[in-house]
Amino acid sequence: MSEALDDDLASSLPGRPLAGRERPARVSAPVQRPGPDTLATIAFVGQARRLGFRLDEIKDVVQIRRFGHCPCPHVLDLVRQKVGALDRTLAELTERRTG
Repeated sequence: MSEALDDDLASSLPGRPLAGRERPARVSAPVQRPGPDTLATIAFVGQARRLGFRLDEIKDVVQIRRFGHCPCPHVLDLVRQKVGALDRTLAELTERRTG
């Protein structure tokens, strides 16, 4: 495509006038793809968020795992806390409904 045609096409787009402006240089850079560990962490974060974990809780679990330790005891403690909070909320809601 010729440069004049490129300029005509670009100037027809709203908010994109090229008159008097220099065309930016194109940069070619390799695309970095995340590795399997990163993909597993991303999947874990999504699943944990759907289960109601806060980002600071998720960060702690991910850091424990990255340091080579098993995060299971910490996660079990967090789950117990969440279950306790849910039980209290359900009890309050039941009381309001029947009360």
